[in-house]
Amino acid sequence: MAVPADMQTRRKPYLLEKGEPLLIATDPIMAAIRFGDVVADTGIDETSLLSSPLCAVALPKYPASWGQDMRRWEGTDARMMWHPLLWLPHRVAARYVDSEGEMEDDHAWAARVSLELTQAGFYEDASGTWLDVLSLIGIDIDTDEGSQRVEAWLEGAADSALDSLDLTEHLDVSDDPHWALESVAELMPDLWAVSSALAADSLLETTDDLLAENEMGREDVTYACGVVASLALAFVTAPEVSGSAWEQIRDRLRTSGDVADQRTQLHELSARLRSVRDQYWPAVEELRRQTQGVLDSIRS
Repeated sequence: MAVPADMQTRRKPYLLEKGEPLLIATDPIMAAIRFGDVVADTGIDETSLLSSPLCAVALPKYPASWGQDMRRWEGTDARMMWHPLLWLPHRVAARYVDSEGEMEDDHAWAARVSLELTQAGFYEDASGTWLDVLSLIGIDIDTDEGSQRVEAWLEGAADSALDSLDLTEHLDVSDDPHWALESVAELMPDLWAVSSALAADSLLETTDDLLAENEMGREDVTYACGVVASLALAFVTAPEVSGSAWEQIRDRLRTSGDVADQRTQLHELSARLRSVRDQYWPAVEELRRQTQGVLDSIRS
């Protein structure tokens, strides 16, 4: 069952804004910044984090099992142990494998985690807040006592409350525990279309700003345009969009002879982003309707 609304718990804002869904990263530049924030705040190495266009925040990648004397990733900061992403139960943290032996890929998993955490109330897009899962067992991580207790547990100390903290019952919100997997499989074409439309729209604002800027030197333009092209390669990823187009523009920008040539490449980048945005934009509202329908059907 989802966390009851009347349960004495705390909620905290972290990275996302009020009204921002967890499903789909709408702003590639912000997603890149947030990735760095997660690394700095959690202490988890970037190689143990996953960035996907289908989730607004970086997700920690769980090992098949924790090593001896390891309760979380090496370097995990106790002060972030309130966050539900650091307490995913095995069914959610692990990847599904179908009857043909094909494993759920990174992006399908990211979308599934987003749906499950939203449906269970661990993330609430209306307020942009996350459930402080330690409040479920009466620990306030913002106190010295609470943080020291969690730090000791991470280092191997016995603690029956932390040992038994399990979010499974709150994440199993349906009689069908695989509802999110099935929903993602059904929604995936629209998820890619919408994520590409939103990412292209966001990056288009940046390219328009660059085109309006006449004071930047060649090196600054090269850097800024290279970042936009690289983010397009990572986030504008609908199956019909060729990644090679972004790579070619990025490479030409790096070798262009002067600012005028760079502006030509920048115009091409802008035109491609606009084309992708316009092609897929009709899917944005449709996905919102479908996603809300899925969540409503689970709640009923």
